[in-house]
Amino acid sequence: MVNPVSNKMDNIVEVYKKKAEKALDDFDYEKERVQATADIPINLFGGTATKQVVDIAAESRRICDNLFATLQALVCMVDE
Repeated sequence: MVNPVSNKMDNIVEVYKKKAEKALDDFDYEKERVQATADIPINLFGGTATKQVVDIAAESRRICDNLFATLQALVCMVDE
């Protein structure tokens, strides 16, 4: 016998699992973009080294924060 509540729960989890996978794919894309920026040599004597490092760190923080917020929201939605 199929339990309709269990099926509904399975469907909800599957929907949000796909959304989480998309969030992780978006994160991976952004991570590669930041990595490409970080791979560019930084001239320590050119006057822009600090700004370049700060920009890389800020972008890294932004994409991590976005992933965390998205996954946290998905968990709350599934929990409801």
